[in-house]
Amino acid sequence: MTTEREVRLNLTANQNSPLGRVLHKLYYGDGELLSLCPGDQWGYPHNGGQHTFHVISREREDTIAWLELIAEKFVQVRSAFQDIIKDIRAGVVWIRASDYGKIA
Repeated sequence: MTTEREVRLNLTANQNSPLGRVLHKLYYGDGELLSLCPGDQWGYPHNGGQHTFHVISREREDTIAWLELIAEKFVQVRSAFQDIIKDIRAGVVWIRASDYGKIA
């Protein structure tokens, strides 16, 4: 069961996609940005050609702030992340990155 403030993100992506390359950088290089991720997170850096990453955040605004940091740093996912943020603000609870263009 989800609350009205909760957001569930599935940021799983092909390792060679724009988001996959960002996840690679988060897993292997920018641990500080990864550590700022709100809520519970799980995934695996390389899972058969994909980088899996899931988040269950209890606070929408914290999730938006974290996604804005990623969008600011990684221009290759900025447009899609802005669309994701817009959907979160509109009340969408379940977000799957692969639904947002060709980033995943």
